[in-house]
Amino acid sequence: MKLDKSAHIRRLPFLANFDDAAAFYQREKDPFYLAALMVQCWLGGLVLHAAAQYAGKKNPKERALQSGEAWRSFSEMFGANPDSGQSYLLACLFQFSASDDSPGNSLR
Repeated sequence: MKLDKSAHIRRLPFLANFDDAAAFYQREKDPFYLAALMVQCWLGGLVLHAAAQYAGKKNPKERALQSGEAWRSFSEMFGANPDSGQSYLLACLFQFSASDDSPGNSLR
C-alpha cells in the first residue's frame, strides 16, 4: 500500500476518557474514536510497564522487556484471536498510526 504524501493527515483529538471518545463517535458517526482511545490505553500501559521495569530493576539483566507483554495486553484489550476477523481493528490501527500527532510518526 502506497501512502499519498500530499493527502491531508488529520490530527487525533485529545481523548482523555471514554466520554470524550464517545462524544467524537456520536458527532462524527465514526467508531474509530472508541478504538483510538483503546489503542492509547494499550500503548500507555506498555509505556508504564517498561518505565516500571527500568525504575525497579537497575540491572538490565533483570528486566523482562521482551517477554510478550505487548501481545498479551493487546489480546486482553482487544480480544485478539487469529481465527476471527480483525480487519476493522487493523484499519483503526493504521488510521491511528497515520494521524499527524501519532507516536508512530517518530518511526517515519
